[in-house]
Amino acid sequence: WLRDLLGGLPHRHREAMYRFYVAGWSIAELASALAKPPGTVKRWLFEARRMALRRAIEMEGRVVVLGPDLSEAEYKDMEAAAAAHGLHCDRIDDVWAARRSIVDLPPVLVIVAKRPAGSCDAFVLAALLKGDVQHALDRIPLVMVGPGDTDYAHAAWCAGADCYLARPCAGDDLTSFIGRLVAGCA
Repeated sequence: WLRDLLGGLPHRHREAMYRFYVAGWSIAELASALAKPPGTVKRWLFEARRMALRRAIEMEGRVVVLGPDLSEAEYKDMEAAAAAHGLHCDRIDDVWAARRSIVDLPPVLVIVAKRPAGSCDAFVLAALLKGDVQHALDRIPLVMVGPGDTDYAHAAWCAGADCYLARPCAGDDLTSFIGRLVAGCA
Protein backbone atom coordinates (compact mmCIF):
# COMPACT_ATOMS: atom_id res chain seq x y z
CA TRP A 1 0.00 0.00 0.00
CA LEU A 2 2.76 2.46 0.94
CA ARG A 3 4.71 1.50 -2.19
CA ASP A 4 1.59 2.24 -4.30
CA LEU A 5 1.05 5.50 -2.45
CA LEU A 6 4.59 6.82 -2.90
CA GLY A 7 5.02 5.20 -6.31
CA GLY A 8 2.47 7.60 -7.75
CA LEU A 9 4.53 10.66 -6.79
CA PRO A 10 6.91 12.41 -9.20
CA HIS A 11 10.50 11.14 -8.86
CA ARG A 12 11.91 14.22 -7.09
CA HIS A 13 9.09 14.20 -4.52
CA ARG A 14 9.37 10.44 -3.96
CA GLU A 15 13.15 10.70 -3.53
CA ALA A 16 12.88 13.63 -1.10
CA MET A 17 10.23 11.80 0.96
CA TYR A 18 12.30 8.62 1.11
CA ARG A 19 15.56 10.31 2.05
CA PHE A 20 13.97 12.62 4.63
CA TYR A 21 11.46 10.31 6.32
CA VAL A 22 12.97 6.86 5.81
CA ALA A 23 16.73 7.44 5.59
CA GLY A 24 16.62 10.29 8.11
CA TRP A 25 18.49 12.88 6.08
CA SER A 26 18.32 16.51 7.18
CA ILE A 27 17.06 19.33 4.95
CA ALA A 28 20.66 20.56 4.57
CA GLU A 29 21.88 17.08 3.50
CA LEU A 30 19.04 16.78 1.00
CA ALA A 31 19.67 20.25 -0.41
CA SER A 32 23.36 19.46 -0.86
CA ALA A 33 22.77 16.04 -2.46
CA LEU A 34 20.11 17.38 -4.83
CA ALA A 35 22.00 20.62 -5.55
CA LYS A 36 18.92 22.67 -4.64
CA PRO A 37 18.33 25.43 -2.07
CA PRO A 38 16.85 24.29 1.29
CA GLY A 39 13.65 26.22 0.52
CA THR A 40 13.11 24.15 -2.63
CA VAL A 41 13.61 20.91 -0.71
CA LYS A 42 11.11 22.05 1.94
CA ARG A 43 8.60 22.93 -0.79
CA TRP A 44 9.08 19.50 -2.41
CA LEU A 45 8.47 17.80 0.95
CA PHE A 46 5.36 19.92 1.54
CA GLU A 47 4.05 19.13 -1.96
CA ALA A 48 4.90 15.44 -1.53
CA ARG A 49 2.97 15.23 1.76
CA ARG A 50 -0.02 16.91 0.16
CA MET A 51 0.10 14.67 -2.93
CA ALA A 52 0.49 11.57 -0.75
CA LEU A 53 -2.54 12.59 1.32
CA ARG A 54 -4.59 13.17 -1.83
CA ARG A 55 -3.52 9.80 -3.24
CA ALA A 56 -4.36 8.05 0.03
CA ILE A 57 -7.84 9.53 0.00
CA GLU A 58 -8.28 8.76 -3.71
CA MET A 59 -7.14 5.20 -3.11
CA GLU A 60 -9.57 4.87 -0.23
CA GLY A 61 -12.38 7.12 -1.46
CA ARG A 62 -14.12 9.75 0.62
CA VAL A 63 -17.65 10.93 1.21
CA VAL A 64 -18.21 14.36 2.74
CA VAL A 65 -21.32 14.64 4.90
CA LEU A 66 -22.56 18.11 5.83
CA GLY A 67 -25.04 17.57 8.60
CA PRO A 68 -24.79 19.58 11.80
CA ASP A 69 -28.28 18.51 12.81
CA LEU A 70 -27.89 14.82 12.00
CA SER A 71 -28.49 12.50 14.87
CA GLU A 72 -25.67 10.15 15.75
CA ALA A 73 -27.78 7.22 14.48
CA GLU A 74 -28.38 8.93 11.11
CA TYR A 75 -24.68 9.66 10.69
CA LYS A 76 -23.75 6.10 11.67
CA ASP A 77 -26.15 4.82 8.97
CA MET A 78 -24.48 7.07 6.37
CA GLU A 79 -21.04 6.03 7.58
CA ALA A 80 -21.96 2.33 7.36
CA ALA A 81 -23.47 2.81 3.88
CA ALA A 82 -20.26 4.47 2.66
CA ALA A 83 -18.05 1.86 4.35
CA ALA A 84 -19.99 -0.90 2.61
CA HIS A 85 -18.52 0.46 -0.64
CA GLY A 86 -15.01 1.04 0.67
CA LEU A 87 -15.54 4.75 1.27
CA HIS A 88 -14.54 6.84 4.27
CA CYS A 89 -16.99 9.41 5.70
CA ASP A 90 -15.92 12.88 6.83
CA ARG A 91 -18.58 14.71 8.81
CA ILE A 92 -18.28 18.47 8.57
CA ASP A 93 -20.75 20.71 10.34
CA ASP A 94 -19.98 24.07 8.74
CA VAL A 95 -20.84 24.92 5.12
CA TRP A 96 -17.71 27.01 4.49
CA ALA A 97 -15.40 24.43 6.07
CA ALA A 98 -17.13 21.79 3.93
CA ARG A 99 -16.48 23.78 0.75
CA ARG A 100 -12.81 24.29 1.66
CA SER A 101 -12.43 20.58 2.37
CA ILE A 102 -14.12 19.64 -0.90
CA VAL A 103 -11.90 22.01 -2.93
CA ASP A 104 -8.71 20.80 -1.20
CA LEU A 105 -9.49 17.07 -1.46
CA PRO A 106 -12.40 16.37 -3.79
CA PRO A 107 -14.55 13.48 -2.52
CA VAL A 108 -16.36 10.91 -4.63
CA LEU A 109 -19.71 11.98 -3.15
CA VAL A 110 -21.18 14.83 -1.09
CA ILE A 111 -24.20 14.23 1.12
CA VAL A 112 -25.92 17.31 2.52
CA ALA A 113 -28.35 16.52 5.30
CA LYS A 114 -29.79 19.66 6.81
CA ARG A 115 -33.24 20.37 8.12
CA PRO A 116 -34.81 23.49 6.62
CA ALA A 117 -35.69 25.13 9.93
CA GLY A 118 -33.84 28.44 10.18
CA SER A 119 -31.03 27.73 7.73
CA CYS A 120 -30.25 27.68 4.05
CA ASP A 121 -26.78 26.12 4.44
CA ALA A 122 -27.69 23.06 2.39
CA PHE A 123 -28.85 25.17 -0.53
CA VAL A 124 -25.83 27.50 -0.30
CA LEU A 125 -23.41 24.57 -0.43
CA ALA A 126 -25.28 22.93 -3.32
CA ALA A 127 -25.20 26.16 -5.33
CA LEU A 128 -21.51 26.74 -4.53
CA LEU A 129 -20.52 23.24 -5.60
CA LYS A 130 -22.65 23.00 -8.71
CA GLY A 131 -21.53 26.43 -9.83
CA ASP A 132 -17.79 25.71 -9.39
CA VAL A 133 -16.65 24.64 -12.84
CA GLN A 134 -13.11 25.96 -12.20
CA HIS A 135 -12.35 23.21 -9.65
CA ALA A 136 -14.59 20.65 -11.45
CA LEU A 137 -16.71 20.43 -8.30
CA ASP A 138 -19.82 20.54 -10.46
CA ARG A 139 -19.02 16.92 -11.43
CA ILE A 140 -19.07 15.58 -7.85
CA PRO A 141 -22.40 13.85 -7.15
CA LEU A 142 -24.41 15.83 -4.60
CA VAL A 143 -27.17 14.14 -2.62
CA MET A 144 -29.47 16.20 -0.43
CA VAL A 145 -31.35 14.55 2.39
CA GLY A 146 -34.30 16.31 3.98
CA PRO A 147 -37.91 16.08 5.05
CA GLY A 148 -40.37 14.47 2.69
CA ASP A 149 -42.16 17.71 1.75
CA THR A 150 -42.22 18.74 -1.90
CA ASP A 151 -41.12 22.35 -1.29
CA TYR A 152 -37.80 21.24 0.21
CA ALA A 153 -37.29 18.65 -2.52
CA HIS A 154 -37.99 21.26 -5.20
CA ALA A 155 -35.55 23.70 -3.59
CA ALA A 156 -32.90 20.95 -3.50
CA TRP A 157 -33.31 20.27 -7.22
CA CYS A 158 -33.20 24.02 -7.98
CA ALA A 159 -29.97 24.37 -5.97
CA GLY A 160 -28.36 21.74 -8.17
CA ALA A 161 -28.66 18.52 -6.20
CA ASP A 162 -28.19 15.40 -8.29
CA CYS A 163 -30.53 13.46 -6.05
CA TYR A 164 -32.92 14.05 -3.18
CA LEU A 165 -33.66 11.50 -0.47
CA ALA A 166 -36.44 11.95 2.06
CA ARG A 167 -35.66 11.43 5.74
CA PRO A 168 -35.46 9.09 7.46
CA CYS A 169 -33.31 7.05 5.10
CA ALA A 170 -33.17 3.37 5.90
CA GLY A 171 -29.59 2.10 6.20
CA ASP A 172 -30.06 -0.61 3.53
CA ASP A 173 -31.68 1.85 1.10
CA LEU A 174 -28.82 4.30 1.59
CA THR A 175 -26.24 1.54 1.12
CA SER A 176 -27.74 0.39 -2.18
CA PHE A 177 -28.20 3.99 -3.33
CA ILE A 178 -24.54 4.88 -2.63
CA GLY A 179 -23.50 1.71 -4.42
CA ARG A 180 -25.47 2.71 -7.52
CA LEU A 181 -24.17 6.28 -7.34
CA VAL A 182 -20.54 5.23 -6.99
CA ALA A 183 -21.02 2.79 -9.89
CA GLY A 184 -22.51 5.65 -11.91
CA CYS A 185 -25.98 4.11 -12.19
CA ALA A 186 -28.06 6.22 -9.79
